[in-house]
Formats: sequence, structure tokens, C-alpha cells
Amino acid sequence: PCAACATTVHDKTMDQQISGYAYRELRTVLIYSIINLMPQQLPSYAELHFLSNYTFLRGASHPEELIERAAIFVYTALAITDECSLAGIVRAHIEAKKYWLALLIGTEVTRRCGMKLLQLATNGQGYGDLSQLITKSRRREDKG
Repeated sequence: PCAACATTVHDKTMDQQISGYAYRELRTVLIYSIINLMPQQLPSYAELHFLSNYTFLRGASHPEELIERAAIFVYTALAITDECSLAGIVRAHIEAKKYWLALLIGTEVTRRCGMKLLQLATNGQGYGDLSQLITKSRRREDKG
């Protein structure tokens, strides 16, 4: 492979292959370009209930992909609310900083009666309380 132009030789033909790092950088530049071309009169929008692939059998996308897509659609904020888990928050936070996107932290809890309850943390204390609630809930449930 040629380090200068990030291409690889296959059967005497030049096949343009961008390395993973260069691809991510190019994708970021393209997203910023799209955002700058969009009309500035768009209303602010924040999705308050999103499941990542850390919610088994219900969420499909990685947290990084959700943040990237929210940036493309010019969301003001995005809430990652996996089911009884904060597992996707760290990856989402790292990606959200790249796009200057506000990240809301939350979880979806299913009560014994079957009702689903969405909880969002509003500050650091709320995040700690949410984390304790998830831990206590998981400890009280039967395994399996």
C-alpha cells in the first residue's frame, strides 16, 4: 500500500481504498459541509427516546452512528435511552463532542406491570441517581 495516497495495488490496477481513519475524517468533513448548506431557519429538534444496539433485540445502530445521523439531520440534541442500561453513553458522548451535539442521558425501565417508563438525567446528580436505580433494579430481579 502507498502511504502517501492511501491506495492499494490489486492485480496491477489501482483500487482507491481509504484507511479507516481517513474515512472517518472525510465523513466528518462531508457532514459539516451538508450542515452548512442547509437552511439556517430549521426549527430546533431533539429526539428524546433512542435505543442503541445495547438494547438487545430492539436497538440496531451503534451509539456513534446515531449521533452521526443526528448531526446530519441537524438535531439540537439526542437522548440515548437504552433499556435499563447506560452502556452506550460513553461512546455516544465521545462522538457527540465531535459534532457539538447535546447528548441527553437516560434509560427506559419496564415496570413489573409491563408499563415502560422513560427517565432522563438533567444533571450530574440525576445521572448518579439513574445509575443507582438501574443497579438496584438489576440486583432485585431474578437471574436468567
